[in-house]
Amino acid sequence: MTMPPMSGAPDTIRRYLDEHVLQVQVPTREEIESLLAKATTSASDATQPGLSASGAVQLGFQAQLQATMAVLRTYGYRTVQSDKAHHFRLIDSVRVLAKAEGEDALAAAMLPLDRLRSARARSIYEQEMSTPEEGAQALREMQQTLASVHGFLEPRLARIPAQQRVTPVAPPATSRPRAKPSSP
Repeated sequence: MTMPPMSGAPDTIRRYLDEHVLQVQVPTREEIESLLAKATTSASDATQPGLSASGAVQLGFQAQLQATMAVLRTYGYRTVQSDKAHHFRLIDSVRVLAKAEGEDALAAAMLPLDRLRSARARSIYEQEMSTPEEGAQALREMQQTLASVHGFLEPRLARIPAQQRVTPVAPPATSRPRAKPSSP
């Protein structure tokens, strides 16, 4: 595996790597497509008639999180799940990497997702229930985030051959991922 060129990585990414809360891991197209399929299933579940507002918030967040994981994997990174703040770091890492590449729509989609992270935590850990307005907002933001993620990933996935690993590349945007055959 080739490490991303750290000279071009944003400071936040370098710090997360140094803190061992983010790690380099070369993805496969199947892995990214699997995460997107999970996101699609979660998004479909989030819109089921009769689902509570809390259920819509939780499933809407889950769909966005799965799609965001696919983006981070495309960059060649993954969060360390034992880190208490791995959802925050996932969202923040994608925001930072997307912004560094000039992917403004994707970077902007991470801000409502971070707010939804808090609403989701409340719906799970606090006494109060999510309101119908929060549920409706979660679904609207889910659709926007998924559209941004698909727009970002579509041209990149087409360049990743099946069963082949990709050398992770850190920003700047002039760097393009290069296909690298996986070892048998």
